[in-house]
Amino acid sequence: MAGRFSRRDFAVVLVLRVRMSHFLRMTVSRDQILAVVYRCVEQLGEELELERLRNPDEETALMGEKSGVDSIALVSLIVEIETRLSEDLGLDLVLADDRAMSSLRSPFRRIGALADYVQGLAEKGES
Repeated sequence: MAGRFSRRDFAVVLVLRVRMSHFLRMTVSRDQILAVVYRCVEQLGEELELERLRNPDEETALMGEKSGVDSIALVSLIVEIETRLSEDLGLDLVLADDRAMSSLRSPFRRIGALADYVQGLAEKGES
């Protein structure tokens, strides 16, 4: 019968989608992650009129007095990064989970640490 799928067909499609999703996650490089984070930080720098965020590098602070980023702006940045990672790279990750928030060395302290954290989540396939 044309147009009807059996349970086996459905299972095969599901397995292929899971494998493809895993493959796509594994092919995302740290440089691609950094590019997304840089764009989001630059956008925040424009909004907050903070020069140090307009030209970010891996050492750019995202927390603390030196960053110029308050807690509301940090939450907004995290949400924007999650959205861009999903839309641009196909990574559906939750960055601000209990583990990240309770970590002694926050992954949000600087851009390089955040990129490492995102890459670790992507490699583990966590969302």
